[in-house]
Amino acid sequence: MLLCPSDRSGGSALSSDAGRRVPPRALTAVPGDSLGQHSHPNGQRLRPGRIVALDALRGLTIAGMLTVNTPGTWAHVYPPLLHAEWHGWTYTDTIFPFFLFVVGVSLV
Repeated sequence: MLLCPSDRSGGSALSSDAGRRVPPRALTAVPGDSLGQHSHPNGQRLRPGRIVALDALRGLTIAGMLTVNTPGTWAHVYPPLLHAEWHGWTYTDTIFPFFLFVVGVSLV
């Protein structure tokens, strides 16, 4: 059983067959594999970890969606929470592009 360094295993990978701890910096990329594929020094593969920055951007994007879609009363809305009339952009106009970026990176 191999644990990826991104798992909460104390910051190191554990190989049950070797019975020893290997620091994460000893993990190397396998030539010819796709991005995120790693190999243990003894040749076994580790599953790719999550991209924490992408998770954070996903969370901020969802929080932004909730903010711009529920501004309180629609009679008195803070102007940046409305779409731009024609020229320019506001905070609200940036949410959907960020969402599409997160979806695109997640699919790759």
